[in-house]
Amino acid sequence: MNVRLLVVAIFFTLISSINVKAQDTDAITNIDDIWLEHNVYHGNAKGMIIHISFTIENMKGRSIQVGAYFFDSYGNPVKANNVPMQYRTRDGQLCSGSQAYVKYESTSWEDYKLFIPNGYFRDGEYSCAVQISSNRGIVLAVSDSVSFTKSSY
Repeated sequence: MNVRLLVVAIFFTLISSINVKAQDTDAITNIDDIWLEHNVYHGNAKGMIIHISFTIENMKGRSIQVGAYFFDSYGNPVKANNVPMQYRTRDGQLCSGSQAYVKYESTSWEDYKLFIPNGYFRDGEYSCAVQISSNRGIVLAVSDSVSFTKSSY
């Protein structure tokens, strides 16, 4: 009898997982443009604003995650040592991100903004890529990389 209940529980778990993934993967997401604005103040911090233009369809009423991830000149993720949690991933990569709510069947953001302080970068060459994910962690779109240089003046 316990084995039968276990099989039924596994079956319903699989069915609900398939439905969740199908809903999220029906989304159509296009990242149209990314541009960087350097040496901008956000509160007391001087840093960079990552501007993103994108459209998402078939996600009405759900939340998405928009994240900018940073890589060194060799394409390795930039480590976020001694960086507050809001600017790093769980595995320690430097990032900036926020959550957005999709209000309509087709929703566009012409200038979605993320901020990262300059102090988290050493002098050097870097790149930034943006990823948009469902609130369930399914990647919906990844942008091309945008290069930039951090240098002390």
